[in-house]
Amino acid sequence: MSIITSVFHIYGFLITEEAANLILRYTEEVFPDLYKEFSDPESLLAFQEYLCEKLDGCRYGTAESMTVWRIKDQEELDLNPGEEFYIIKLKNSSRLFSQAYSSYTEVIQEIQETFGELLPPNFPLDDFLVEIIGEVWG
Repeated sequence: MSIITSVFHIYGFLITEEAANLILRYTEEVFPDLYKEFSDPESLLAFQEYLCEKLDGCRYGTAESMTVWRIKDQEELDLNPGEEFYIIKLKNSSRLFSQAYSSYTEVIQEIQETFGELLPPNFPLDDFLVEIIGEVWG
């Protein structure tokens, strides 16, 4: 039996438990029916999965090692999303001799458009917009 190792490098909105919880609390006011569906404390993981599916995100599992940086200031975050994590990838990626976005404001606008009314107006986006480099074994 062989183990396949692959490296990933992604930019996007990391749907941590904290992010999902902030969004879920906001849905209580704006989308009460959606809130009722996920209001049980054990449902937070299910809500993360729901956001990932609804917003065309990705689920990663069995990450052996990874480093996470905040996009805004390239500060390395002490963040361990766990064995599985959910991320909404940014649509654009940089290419040789060109950058993906002309400003950080464009990144924020893209995420706000992606989430639409689900995202609270005062949501701390800077903490969840990340660059991740990691290694997955499978």
